[in-house]
Formats: sequence, structure tokens, C-alpha cells
Amino acid sequence: MILFLKQAGSGLGGLVLSPIVQILLVNVGVAWCFRIMGFLSLLICLVATALIKRHPDAKLVEYKIFDLRLFKHHGFQFQLLFSFINLFGYIIPFFYVPAYAEKIGLPPSTAAIFVGILSGINAAGRILCGQAADMWGPINAMIAVVFASGVTCLVIWMFAKSYAVLLLFVIAYGLTGGAFWALTPPVAVQVVGINKLGSALSIIYLVNVIPLVFSSPIASALTDNFSPSLPYEYTILFAGLTLCIGALCLIGAAWYRKKRIGQGWSENEQE
Repeated sequence: MILFLKQAGSGLGGLVLSPIVQILLVNVGVAWCFRIMGFLSLLICLVATALIKRHPDAKLVEYKIFDLRLFKHHGFQFQLLFSFINLFGYIIPFFYVPAYAEKIGLPPSTAAIFVGILSGINAAGRILCGQAADMWGPINAMIAVVFASGVTCLVIWMFAKSYAVLLLFVIAYGLTGGAFWALTPPVAVQVVGINKLGSALSIIYLVNVIPLVFSSPIASALTDNFSPSLPYEYTILFAGLTLCIGALCLIGAAWYRKKRIGQGWSENEQE
């Protein structure tokens, strides 16, 4: 539960920072908004780093930072594919909900509030993902919740033409959209074992730089070049499909884990 509470922190950060960014954009402009947010992020990260301490009862697990043998691990291949595809869609609502809100006639202040609400509910959603993992298992919970987040894009956001429906999407996606960050560590434990967790997470988070960098430009291209009467149609479709397809990829990891357990493998063993 402590892990999921920590994961919820980034959602709460978005809830606080969204109105701050809106105020800065209005009063100091884009350039100084970025500068101020950069210095603020640096300060927070320095303080957070200084406060990190190792628990006295924690056991050290030796591992390679990048154990390249994991690329031959079939279960890990499915998890890596899942995370890569999933993150192409995950970030899009955070970037495009404000612009979409203005497109359907809502004022900019309301659009900024939507991002804050999305981030705040995302924090609560990550905690709920932990509860789902306790009930269904981390892999099953990840598949179900991520697939549900894709469905919210395809079924709710696609047809959100009013304040009420868009708010419904923000709430629904907020509750389901944070599963990746909350459940990736416990899923990795189930796939590769506790002794390879550090290396698995290092590889996953490094590879994930690619979708996080290119997701927004792809969505922007889809918005600008297709369906001028409804420019966000293909962007929303792209977000929803990548989330759903990514979730289905994780079924392979679940199947491979079940096969290995049948052969006598344990998550706690040293491979």
C-alpha cells in the first residue's frame, strides 16, 4: 500500500501545478513559465533526493543495472511490448483534454481545471489499482484497468461534446489511467522475479522514453492533418487503440508466467 501511496504523489502534483501553470502563462508568458517550472522542479527533486534513506531492515539484492539477458525472457518481452505501446496513448489525454475542451466551446480556465481534476483523480485511481491488484493479482489488474482506460477514450471522450460528458471522461480516465505507473513494479516481480526487478524496471523506463517523446507529436500530426471538421477524432482513436492493444499484449506475460509456475518457478528464487 505504501508503494501505491507514493505513486499517487505525481497525480497530486498535477492537481496543484495545473492552475499554477495557467496563472503563470497569463501573467509572465510561456518562456518564463517554463523557466519558473524548471527551477521549481529542480528544487523539489533536490529536496526529495536528499530525504531518501534506506530502511534499516531492508535486504540488499544484487543485480545488474541493465541485465541484457532479460531481452531473451519471453514474459519480459511481452511486458516491455505492453509498456511501449501503452504509453503512446497514456499521455495524450493529459495534453489534449484542455485543447479539446476549448474546441467544444469551454473557456480556457475551465480547460485548465479539467487537467487538475484529471491529475487529482489519477492519484486516487493509482491507490485503487493497488486494491485491484490485491484482489485479482497485479497482471490481471493491469490488463483490466488499462483496457478500461482505452475504452473510456473510445466510448466517452470520442463523443464528449458538452461539459458534463467531458467531465465524465476526465473522472473515468483519471480512475483508470494511472495503472501503468502504479502496477509496473509488482507486475515485473511476477514476470521476472524479485531478484531481477531493478534491472527490469531500468530497461522498461529507459525504453519508455521513446513513446513519451513521440506520442504528442504523433497526436498533433493526426489532429492537424486528418478530419478537419472534427480534428481530434483520430487522435482520440489513436489513444484508445494503443491503450487497448497494449493491455492485450500483457496477456502473453500472464500466460508465460503461468507456464513457468507450472514448471516449478518461484518469484523469489535467484535465477
